[in-house]
Amino acid sequence: MKIGMMITPMHPIPPLEAKILAPWLLVSQITEELVRRSRHEVYLFAPQGSVTGARLYDFGMKPVSALKNELSLDEYEERKRTDEADMFRKMIETGKSEGISVYHLHQTVGMAPLIREAPREIQFVITLHDPLEGDQRQAAEELRELPNCRLVSISNAQRQSVSANFTDTVHHGIDAGAYPFSAGPQPVGAVMGRILSKKGQLDAILATKAAGLQCYIVGHPDLRDEAAGEYWYGSILPQIDGIHAVYIPFVRPGMLYPYYQKARALLMPIRWEEPFGLVMIEAMACGTPVVAYNRGSVPEIVRDGVTGFIVDPPESDEPAMQEIHRSRIGSWIIKERGVAGLTAALNRISEISRDDCRKHVEEQFTISKMVDGYEKVYESVAQL
Repeated sequence: MKIGMMITPMHPIPPLEAKILAPWLLVSQITEELVRRSRHEVYLFAPQGSVTGARLYDFGMKPVSALKNELSLDEYEERKRTDEADMFRKMIETGKSEGISVYHLHQTVGMAPLIREAPREIQFVITLHDPLEGDQRQAAEELRELPNCRLVSISNAQRQSVSANFTDTVHHGIDAGAYPFSAGPQPVGAVMGRILSKKGQLDAILATKAAGLQCYIVGHPDLRDEAAGEYWYGSILPQIDGIHAVYIPFVRPGMLYPYYQKARALLMPIRWEEPFGLVMIEAMACGTPVVAYNRGSVPEIVRDGVTGFIVDPPESDEPAMQEIHRSRIGSWIIKERGVAGLTAALNRISEISRDDCRKHVEEQFTISKMVDGYEKVYESVAQL
């Protein structure tokens, strides 16, 4: 089978920037594993600077992110749209001459009109990596109407609120070998990622303090809007004292494992519907249990009482969210909710086997298992 792989050309594949760019990294991992298997001819359509064992077509295009400082915000947004459309059209033309049978597209929000215009005999597999809301939700619901499109979710939770037919769910995977196992953690709880109220860093700080643990806050404040700035300056920064709460600025992806290894638990007190959460499987690969609120994909990734503890989030003040929370309350080992539940979980974290955490990732969340899932989708599409 001839498979074409494309993601919006903002960054090279794999990404070079010191930023959290999981979709672009995952595209690289899927592509290289397909190449390694030697069962398919794989074509990667990506901007200059990309490195791959597949046949690479960059069409002389620079990554859009490299032009950010040269353009105004409006010009930058327009350039993203035009370069994506240009890459897509050139990909389709190249695919005609190469005989590509299936295209796997990622982050395809702006590509929906282009896909609609493409010949119906061309088959598309589409993975949207973000929460399906706003433009992402609209794209998914538009694409569901097209007979030559197959949507793949990255978790069952991601698709719950979208009235679109998904062909399958394929969970992300990692190279567990890149995350060395550690059996001897320190009295530390860690929370990773962008510092936003929906990530729940304040709850992590309060819970670790109550449990007598130090808290590592690894990430960076997102100051792009007023609410994010208020959360950083008003809620998080006053807690950082270098003793109980230690702030560690952004760490390049792939270099987080020493912080996972040190932690008795990774905390994920999320207040949003996280579509996956790579940090959870990265932590478990290092042997570190996860303590997380029951939101989004958490129950699909964490085995309650085996690889960590799942805790029901605090009751929301918003009536709509109260109904959602009530419908999702689970029969978890930890009965307390919110910060009290996180604290109770941390106090029982020694019950979790770090070996079992590692084993869970090796069995369920590897690059090989992820690509197995996508190959099944490709094969089903090719038979249509």
